Amino acid sequence: SVAVARVTSRESLATITPVNTTTLPDSFAWITQSSNMLLFGAIDQQNGRTLHTRTMQLGETPVALAYMPPVQCIGVVTTKTIGQTNRQNTLRIIDLETLEQEWSMTLEVNHQCYGMWFIPLELPGHFELS
Repeated sequence: SVAVARVTSRESLATITPVNTTTLPDSFAWITQSSNMLLFGAIDQQNGRTLHTRTMQLGETPVALAYMPPVQCIGVVTTKTIGQTNRQNTLRIIDLETLEQEWSMTLEVNHQCYGMWFIPLELPGHFELS
C-alpha cells in the first residue's frame, strides 16, 4: 500500500529519504533549506493524514543525507560559514536507533561535498569505522 501526505511548512524541503528501523519504522528522514535540524516522520497508519515527527539538532545547516540500511545509520553532510565568504562541510554518521552521532569528518575550508550515497561493498574480512 502507498500512503501520501502533504507536509506544509514555511521551510523548503531540500531532500528526503525513507528509513525503516525498530525506533523509526516505515518513516522518512528529511532536511530543509533553512534549518539546523534533521527531521524524522511517519504517517499515522490509523487515519493516513497525521504526520508524527521528531527532530535532531545538528548545530549546522544540513545539505545532503543518505540512509544506510545494513548499519541502521544515516549519513548527513552539514555546512557552516566561517568569516564572510568561507564555508566548511562536515560528514556525519548518525545511529538511527539512538539518534546519536557515531562518527564525523570535517573537510578543509572551502572543500565542498554536495551529495552523499550509500553503496554497499563486498570486501573480504570485517572492518568498522572508528
